[in-house]
Amino acid sequence: MLAPGDPRQDFGTGVVQYPETFWKVVAVSANDSVGHILRIYAFLLSQKDVIDRFGIEFAPGEYARYQIPLAHISELTGVIFDPQLLIADTKPA
Repeated sequence: MLAPGDPRQDFGTGVVQYPETFWKVVAVSANDSVGHILRIYAFLLSQKDVIDRFGIEFAPGEYARYQIPLAHISELTGVIFDPQLLIADTKPA
C-alpha cells in the first residue's frame, strides 16, 4: 500500500507514485513432530536508502531470466494493476 508521503514521478506516461517501504509475506508448510504445520514469515522492507542514493532507476540484470509480464501476475493473483502500469511494462504479454 502506498503511503501519502511516498515519492511521485512522471516517467513519460503520467505521474506514478512508488513505495519507499513495501511488505512481503511468505507462507510455507513445515514438518514438525506432529506433522505439517503452517508457518508465516512477514517482512517490512525499506528501499529509501537505495532510492536516496541511486534514484529510482532499475535494470533487471541477473533477475531478467525471472521476469514475466505484469499481466501474468494479475492472472495468477487477481490483483488489478492500473492500466498505466500495464502499458509501461517492459515485458508485455
